Amino acid sequence: MINFKNLTKKYKGSEIVALDSFTLDVNDYEIICLLGPNGAGKTTLIKALTGLVIPIMEKFILMIKKLILKRSTI
Repeated sequence: MINFKNLTKKYKGSEIVALDSFTLDVNDYEIICLLGPNGAGKTTLIKALTGLVIPIMEKFILMIKKLILKRSTI
């Protein structure tokens, strides 16, 4: 599960806001994709999720479950 509320990111020295009050809820087993034009904030969002940039946010929850795959023998 991924949940964050009002995620905002503005880079130092720039007047441009890369993400402005972005909210997202992704439940278990859901698949999403990010679509948008150049400069829409897609890469900044991924960097925020992975901790490469520090955004301002009201709430952030990231739940990770271990995926176990079984191989069948033939």
